[in-house]
Amino acid sequence: MIGDPVELSMTPEQLAHHTLSRLQWTLVRAYEEVHHYRQVFDAAGLDPHQFESVDELSSYPFLTDAELTDVPLSLVAVPTTAILRVIDDGAYTTGLTYQDVHNHADLVARSLFAAGIRSGHRVIVALSGEDATVVQEGAESLGCTVLRTHREAPWFDADFRIGPDDVELTSVPALGGPGIGATTEGGIHVWEDHFHPEIVDGELVVTTIMRQAMPLVRYRTGLFGTLEPGTTYPQFRRFLEH
Repeated sequence: MIGDPVELSMTPEQLAHHTLSRLQWTLVRAYEEVHHYRQVFDAAGLDPHQFESVDELSSYPFLTDAELTDVPLSLVAVPTTAILRVIDDGAYTTGLTYQDVHNHADLVARSLFAAGIRSGHRVIVALSGEDATVVQEGAESLGCTVLRTHREAPWFDADFRIGPDDVELTSVPALGGPGIGATTEGGIHVWEDHFHPEIVDGELVVTTIMRQAMPLVRYRTGLFGTLEPGTTYPQFRRFLEH
């Protein structure tokens, strides 16, 4: 089980060091293991082995939905034997390693905690497909008792219901569905120890910095807004959608 996400906080200096080292790791792996990235990085004259500052990320090309969905699993940076789970939601095909699956459940658990859910709570997951699976895993890792159903279940005596019109988690399908950040009244507190956010021409652009199987470099999310200082979790910035 996880504790209060605030207890997982980093100082600004620690977060900056973590972000730089994980960006270096991500860019080098993407370049060395994924043909698409090697091709576009070479065309732009970029050598990830020389990456020394987060500011240099703005020189790297964007990743769009067209490139992401062109050939399923074409961006995989690990051997196929290392893929534990494959998600196909009709639009995106995502491969995950064991560590990716574990990390995703942890991020969902953080987001559920931010929504007020605690160990011992009884939770109904009224979602479908992979979103239901990862939310169930996140709630269970938080120490909750989980029922997956779209029906009314008064006998379960639930404390929370997760789904449309109830507790909702921010979901970006290409990034694995729910879990990119905690949704609060102050916006989306992006978990920056896993996702490096930028705002480019008003659009949220995200680079994964912990994902093993399919690193996404400067993915254009199609969400528009601003990044603000954090409130509930001051070590992480808020994304305010416009």
